[in-house]
Amino acid sequence: HRSMVAAHRGLDDIRWDALDWTPPKLVLSSFRTPGKVCEDLTALEAAFYLGLPFKRIVSAMLNSMVAEGFVEVTTRNPLRVRVLSAPDKERLDQYERLFFESLEDDGRLSQGELETFMNLAVDTIRKKAWDCDVEATKAYYQNLVEEKARDDQRGTDEDWYWWYHNEHAYYTRRYHHDRDPFHHEVDIPVQTDHLVSGPIDTDLVMDLNVCHDACHSACHSACHSACHSACHSACHSACVSGSSH
Repeated sequence: HRSMVAAHRGLDDIRWDALDWTPPKLVLSSFRTPGKVCEDLTALEAAFYLGLPFKRIVSAMLNSMVAEGFVEVTTRNPLRVRVLSAPDKERLDQYERLFFESLEDDGRLSQGELETFMNLAVDTIRKKAWDCDVEATKAYYQNLVEEKARDDQRGTDEDWYWWYHNEHAYYTRRYHHDRDPFHHEVDIPVQTDHLVSGPIDTDLVMDLNVCHDACHSACHSACHSACHSACHSACHSACVSGSSH
């Protein structure tokens, strides 16, 4: 148990943005318990986990804020937005607050702001789901999306949006497939590859537990050998010393 705790702490020292994040997919390590499901992801976090492209997620958030009357899109290329009515930020989640504030200051989304958003999502999901079964968790949220949208299911990413928007505690303008939530996907100014610094070696993350076990075993063997040698020398010295008297 202590070795797993130590391994978990060691994960914080890894460059997760470069090693564990492949935009727009989230790649999780193998420090997981078979069958364990992370059930506390938000709808937006679940979208990342299910592999929805980042630009689709951002477009969906923008679509909801336009539908709620918080902002309006003034131009698409380049994407520019004007605030119409500021929402109660306390009723938005951390991603929605960050997203709105990114639009609020200058009416646009910068590469840096979008990267901050992406990294926040990665860090939060990592902390929540680091030891969960990836496939079991994906299946859980896929079933949840289908259940939420069962009365109007399309078998597309719009089912996720149906859940995200219509189940939102603050949003009141219901979505009935009457608009394209991913309409602005092509307008989102983000170069997703920019987040990847060099080759992503997922095997390194996958093998951390193996490496840890091997290191622990080698250390134990070395300590045992050293202890045995020291003990043998001490006993021999004591024996020789005793016999001399």
